[in-house]
Amino acid sequence: MSPKHHHMPLSGGDRKALTKELSKSRAMTRIFAERSAEKRLAGEALIREADNPTIVPHFGQTPSVTELLRSRA
Repeated sequence: MSPKHHHMPLSGGDRKALTKELSKSRAMTRIFAERSAEKRLAGEALIREADNPTIVPHFGQTPSVTELLRSRA
């Protein structure tokens, strides 16, 4: 298996390009993690709603992600 650590290139231009790409990939990873957490919360809310049939929401009144986050805190 190849090593996970890649050495920094010696030339300035390559080093700058690598740093830029690493920062982009870290930002995308963070964005995907946030989206995943939001979708997981929404999914858990749907499961809770399905498990509790006494509470029937009106059509079109689905709680927003921010409301779900607030109710969890």
